[in-house]
Amino acid sequence: MSKKKTIYFHIGNHKTGTSSLQLFFKKKSNYFLKHNLLYPIEKQSTNHHNVSWQAIKHFYFNKNGQSIEKLLNIIKKNRNLNVLISSENFENLKFSKKFKVFLLTLKKTHNFKIIWSVREQFSYALSLLTMLINKGAYLKNFDMFFKKILKDGVFIFKPYIFWFDYYKQYKLIKNIFGVNKNDIFLIIYSKNSNVFENFCRVLSINLKIKKKLIEKNTT
Repeated sequence: MSKKKTIYFHIGNHKTGTSSLQLFFKKKSNYFLKHNLLYPIEKQSTNHHNVSWQAIKHFYFNKNGQSIEKLLNIIKKNRNLNVLISSENFENLKFSKKFKVFLLTLKKTHNFKIIWSVREQFSYALSLLTMLINKGAYLKNFDMFFKKILKDGVFIFKPYIFWFDYYKQYKLIKNIFGVNKNDIFLIIYSKNSNVFENFCRVLSINLKIKKKLIEKNTT
């Protein structure tokens, strides 16, 4: 019996260089393929957001785009390859029954590895707040925003869930994906770190990247 291949789930969190990383994955997809790693996205995309939107029942989900079913078929056709799936919306962790069945189906034929990026919480809160305001969110009271985070360990902006209590998130990740601590690779994000090389180390791919060569997130 052949050895199980691995599916790497890059689940965010938000505001940890995910958009830049996904652009990098797309640009280096052929190089990854030479190292037996498939990054299965649609031509017009750089990530698996549409799959994640379907997983969290987001109204952004496009029925004509890549879906859970389409992604599953691609993975089945490429069982000889490891697979990388990336969307920061997987940070949500409140998944539909369809996505849970998707995970159970894949678990029969693949090993799971979770790549999880976090950043210092105060910096994360400020960056998240800026992003939400830029997207048109209206907050009546900024103090309540921070008090809510401190009390609940999360900030819920339906259907998104943004985690600040990383221990609670860690326990959920283990439970939902059915993995142990050795299957979770934690990356601590900072603006001074080279997120591209850090990520490649997790994938056991030796690749030197100059940060300036990768476009930055302009959200």
